[in-house]
Amino acid sequence: MADAIPVQSRASGVAPHRGPLGRLLGWVLSIAVWLVLGLFGNILFECVCVGLLWPDQGPRRSQAMLEAELAYLGNDIKASLLVEHPTDFATGMAADLHRRLYVDTGLTSLLRRAETAASRIEENPFFRQRLDDTLVGLRKYLAAAMIATQVYAVRVAVLVLAMPVFCLFGLVALVDGIVSRDLRRFGVGREHGQVYHLAKRAIGPTLTLPWAIYLAWPTTVHPNYVILPFALLFAVAVAVSAATFKKYL
Repeated sequence: MADAIPVQSRASGVAPHRGPLGRLLGWVLSIAVWLVLGLFGNILFECVCVGLLWPDQGPRRSQAMLEAELAYLGNDIKASLLVEHPTDFATGMAADLHRRLYVDTGLTSLLRRAETAASRIEENPFFRQRLDDTLVGLRKYLAAAMIATQVYAVRVAVLVLAMPVFCLFGLVALVDGIVSRDLRRFGVGREHGQVYHLAKRAIGPTLTLPWAIYLAWPTTVHPNYVILPFALLFAVAVAVSAATFKKYL
């Protein structure tokens, strides 16, 4: 009985150890959750823009953003290591997400049925006018949400297609850092443990911040202005952490 208390306290105080598969699944689930939250955040922001910030433009603002994003993709990302046709990949992802969220769920058909039912109401002109105004507003917000969803999907596709850039920059930086580390060891140079820990902690943000900034950017922006600076910062962080790593490989 006396041995049960420390055993129970140790079991309750120590977090369960997760293996590589558990960590991978947790990482994938966290990414999926953040992507879903980011999508709904973009839709909410676009509805706010339609209702408050730019009510005169309506869904035209989202449509202009979508056309600009596709133009950037078609003009500057004509080849990729992951897919053969990047533009078709992005438009296919946007169309698939649109179908799953708005067509398969029945939102578009529900709005069409409501408009059909409203067209049959003729007894009360005042009520009919109010109902028509409400349906027009709903259609405007739904159109803005649909286009914002497609813009979000195109940007996710661009970020996925940009991952080989980070891999290439990281590989070159890793080789350069290892060579610098060996030169420092052979030359009996000083070790900088604090620099290594700072550079190591910077690797994660340089990979996640491009997703957060690019997906949440409220206006049209060229993907190179977001991806390339963070790819360079990622390479610098990898090179510095590899060059200042103290233990033997």
